[in-house]
Amino acid sequence: MKRWNVTCGLASLAFAAVLTACRGAKPATGTESETRTEVEAAEDISASAADAGGEVQAERENHSTRRSCVTVVSGEETVIPVEYFNFSQSTEADGEGKEQFVSECGRYYKVEDVGELPTVSYSPELSVQTSETVETVACRLYNRSGTALGEWTDYQTIEEIRLPEFQEDYVVELRMTLAWESGISGYQEFFAVAAAPPGTAGN
Repeated sequence: MKRWNVTCGLASLAFAAVLTACRGAKPATGTESETRTEVEAAEDISASAADAGGEVQAERENHSTRRSCVTVVSGEETVIPVEYFNFSQSTEADGEGKEQFVSECGRYYKVEDVGELPTVSYSPELSVQTSETVETVACRLYNRSGTALGEWTDYQTIEEIRLPEFQEDYVVELRMTLAWESGISGYQEFFAVAAAPPGTAGN
């Protein structure tokens, strides 16, 4: 991941477009045949920016800069999702003590990019928890092939997320914005939910 200083002339203008697309991108409300979604545009722009710096492969090999702050608990099972960095915005002091706005932009990953996922068994008490301050969180479900099972759902807090019972396993993607003392960061979180055996989920 490459650090960008937004005071750096033309490079800063290009990055401003990247950051705008990266931050908080959600699917458009129109049909897929009408327009490309904002998420797709953000993925293309952020991937292009990373390609320009020759860093896409490095990101794929070292996708997470830290251990995820999210835990998924279902009965006695606990898993930590796979995490990907998407973007950050912060204010830092330069060598002269002047505040500079600094941003970094990763790329957005699709379900098929992620590979093997930590899996938790479904139960009505399944909960998603975090140890950090979450500014925004959106959730979307997919089947194991990566086909979306519905639209994005926004939540006020991550603890409000309630996952459904399906007859087949499914994948959960969370997009979170975390608040830090000096700024914010965006992450994707992926994990899978295994279908409960027939007749046991409601017990």
